[in-house]
Amino acid sequence: MLFRLGDMALVGNAARLWLDDDLRLIYVESHTKRLHGLRAAIEQVYAETNTLLINFERVWDDHCDAVEVATGVEPDRDDVSAMWACYESTLTSRLADWMKLVVRLGAVRLVDLGDLDGRKPAHFYNPVEYQFLTAKRRVEQVLARLHGNLHPILALCSLSDREKMITFGAHTLIWFSTVSLVRVSGPVQTAIVDEAAQLVEADTCLLLRIPKLQRIVLVGDDRQMPSVVPSDVAKRFKYDRSLFERLKTVQYPTFFLDTQYRMHPHISTFPRHQFYAGQLKDHLDFGRVRFHQMWNDLGEHLAPYWFIDVEGTEWRDNATQSYSIAIEAEYIKKMLVSVAKALPTSTRVEVGVISPYSDQCKLIQVVLAKVPGTRVVETIARHNMLVIKDKLIVSINSIDGFQGQERDIIIFSCVRSNTKGKIGFLGEPRRLNVAITRARYSCWIVGHAKTLRAKNPVWQALLENAKAREIVLDASTLPFFHEVKAATVVAKG
Repeated sequence: MLFRLGDMALVGNAARLWLDDDLRLIYVESHTKRLHGLRAAIEQVYAETNTLLINFERVWDDHCDAVEVATGVEPDRDDVSAMWACYESTLTSRLADWMKLVVRLGAVRLVDLGDLDGRKPAHFYNPVEYQFLTAKRRVEQVLARLHGNLHPILALCSLSDREKMITFGAHTLIWFSTVSLVRVSGPVQTAIVDEAAQLVEADTCLLLRIPKLQRIVLVGDDRQMPSVVPSDVAKRFKYDRSLFERLKTVQYPTFFLDTQYRMHPHISTFPRHQFYAGQLKDHLDFGRVRFHQMWNDLGEHLAPYWFIDVEGTEWRDNATQSYSIAIEAEYIKKMLVSVAKALPTSTRVEVGVISPYSDQCKLIQVVLAKVPGTRVVETIARHNMLVIKDKLIVSINSIDGFQGQERDIIIFSCVRSNTKGKIGFLGEPRRLNVAITRARYSCWIVGHAKTLRAKNPVWQALLENAKAREIVLDASTLPFFHEVKAATVVAKG
């Protein structure tokens, strides 16, 4: 179903919506700003044009009279070039005569133009002057019609922001908004909530403020990231539960979309069985040949799906309480440089580097920024975007930040590497599901296998699956292993 841009409206926080030029076309606040500017422009043009039409007659007549008095010869009043030369000269010098009346043609200037219809202009005006006034009259009529047609827009421009929202609502067929900013006042009957499993019930209930709402459609995946609720007390009382999850719990009828179109089959194998009990399937037309990419042939470490076993030392910052590990950042750098070298100049590949810890995201950002041929692109996201050799467009963010997104390549930096098997919230199954299902063509998990599988059953399942498929790769076998070790030692020093 197709809709016009005028049928759609987007509301919300501009800084968090990441508005591009296309989205700004339907963003309500952009509309209101454009309307304010349009009103000012219309009124200015109308005033300037009206002033020109009224005053040019006076300026030209003053000039002709002055020439006639000085030379004794009546000038050609039909000389257009002379007219505009006079006008420009008068405007430039700002002559006081601009607003003066001329006695000899006072009748012409003082007669209201509306009274001309009942008179015989030839008795009062010479032919050239009559032609000028007739043309002027036509322009005024067109201008009046134009101003009349624009009156509804001018009236809309004069409304308050709240009144504008009500007016937009009456004519908008599709609204786009975050739930917390729903300000719909039009005839909206259906609300579709995307990522509904990430909303606490209270947020979803905000939709009930829509006056004429008849149905709510919840779209989401309760096996991926839930809402972020920092309070343990609130979680104990199930405040973090979504309406989506509650309805499923009470056996409310649901419709399961059982076909995935995004991932290479090598990537989808584990999550399909681990998180979706084998109910999710790959699309039949999306075979392995379709997903094969040129970087897959450059070495086994660049195959579609790998767990790369890296042993290092995690480091915790006492100020931020976040973790990082330098050796994983160095491996990620080398892997991306290898991919960039394989790509033709005109190729663009989207890469997502995911880590559950903010300090690791920052460290990877610093390490990748030092790669020759890399430029940093400022964004309004939490982390900037990197462009490596004009081939790789790299986004670095947390698991939560990548929810609902996808990239050609995903590299998951697990960070945790210790002798006690502590992995914190990295062991949450839904986080792991989100992290590895963002990839289209390649997903490379970089982490310490011994730490991850020590106490967590989900990571144990992932590593057992990877071992059975022979896709666990010891980092010491990588061609750039010694370079990474050397770089890590220098960083520590």
